[in-house]
Amino acid sequence: MARSPVSVFSRLSTDGTRRFYARFRDEEGVLVSTRRLKATTRAKAALEAAGLLDEGAASGADNPLVSDFLLGFWSPTSLYARGRALRGHPLSVRYVDENRRVLVKHFLPRLEGVRLRRLTAARLERLLVQLAEEGVPPRTINYGLQAVRVAVAWS
Repeated sequence: MARSPVSVFSRLSTDGTRRFYARFRDEEGVLVSTRRLKATTRAKAALEAAGLLDEGAASGADNPLVSDFLLGFWSPTSLYARGRALRGHPLSVRYVDENRRVLVKHFLPRLEGVRLRRLTAARLERLLVQLAEEGVPPRTINYGLQAVRVAVAWS
């Protein structure tokens, strides 16, 4: 059974007044955000939450697929690459291409369909162990891990 993209709930604040909140979920049912609402009744809160949902409160725009994010990050025209060049530390074409190659060959097939917010240390550790058990050289694994770390830390 699919979850509703929005749910409204209330809590008592420290001063005893009732506050309403809305939880927004993406199309996979993953919690995207929780927001405090201005409404003072449940009916008004439901209307406000529906309005926020229409405005894109549950969109996955800020939670892209890991593959899309990493491939966009490791391109010569990415914001990261352009920013490094403007600060006098350009990325070499070979460095960018090598990061992309390792990600595409070893990491991204195993992270297919995973959203960026669902990328955890445990998931990455399982991936690294799986790659090692399949015989991928340690240097290649470390290179791919570094490519993921740099991108995630920058985001």
